[in-house]
Amino acid sequence: MHTSLAAEGSEAVSPAQLAALVGRQIVRCTPLPGGRNNRVYRVVCDDGRVYAVKQYYASAADTRDRLGTEVAALQLLWQHGIRCVPRPLAMDRASGLAVYTYVAGRPIPPHAVTPGDIDAAVAFLWRLRELYRRLPSPAWAPASEACFSGAAVVANLTGRLARLLAVPSADPATVALQAFLQDSFLPAFYALTARATAGAGEAFTDELPLPARTLSPSDFGFHNARRTRANRLVFLDFEYFGVDDPAKLICDFLLHPAMALAAESKRAFLSKALAAFADLPGLATRVRYLYPLFGLKWCLILLNEFVPAERARRRFAQGAACLGEAYRRQQLAKAERLLRSLVHAEPLTLLDR
Repeated sequence: MHTSLAAEGSEAVSPAQLAALVGRQIVRCTPLPGGRNNRVYRVVCDDGRVYAVKQYYASAADTRDRLGTEVAALQLLWQHGIRCVPRPLAMDRASGLAVYTYVAGRPIPPHAVTPGDIDAAVAFLWRLRELYRRLPSPAWAPASEACFSGAAVVANLTGRLARLLAVPSADPATVALQAFLQDSFLPAFYALTARATAGAGEAFTDELPLPARTLSPSDFGFHNARRTRANRLVFLDFEYFGVDDPAKLICDFLLHPAMALAAESKRAFLSKALAAFADLPGLATRVRYLYPLFGLKWCLILLNEFVPAERARRRFAQGAACLGEAYRRQQLAKAERLLRSLVHAEPLTLLDR
């Protein structure tokens, strides 16, 4: 075995331990690029079978059960005939490892997204909604950072903002961060929150009723998908899976910076997603007034590398390269660009149909 697997605060995973988990001797273990929260490996066994082994980051500062959530979510989907996801095969909580079927496929960069890909994404979300409707209530725990009202989104924003405002100005990058938060983000936060509150009226504080919710991967998009040789999409990453507001699911897909979808693809997805959820009255209105708020949240998510606890998770998944000042400045520049698009009414342009 060429690579030792070790989680923060845990001993290295031995070849024998991994062999016991997959049930075969290991001949090759290769780290796969791209993970921002965990480590993923391509494992080849002595019988030629190939698996994906995922090692989950563990920290006392974040008690979310990513391993248990992802395995249980994929088990649920496979039990109900949904096959466009990896199949969970084994897990070991002590070492923070899970084994999945290996998806041999290509990433889907923004320029390669096709109308058929949009259709596949919407069809998958529709199946999640139909599954939610068939399951007994409560069907599942809330997704990570689920928000069921506009007020809940603002509360989440406030918490994330306070964490960033507490970052000391210790170097030029953090000085630039604090200037951005004070001079640009806070005025936009107040203005866009006021706009959303006015647009929603009394509904802003109303919690979305259970029948209007859906199952959500919570980090859904083509950045977490692969295209197989048969041109079939397989969706990955369900560690934040749970019940959420369909409006949040739609907004996050449109806003996710890892996809950088073209405007045409965004409009196609929005139109088809709203049609797929046509049984939910008021969804388009909620998307319209929540979109700027979730955009503000993505601005703050882009700045996670400035937060010590988040930097530790990035170090585990990606190594030290993501911790330098140059990288943090890149993330700050992305947040600045996204904020400008929100202030200049991108949501109104996007949602005009």
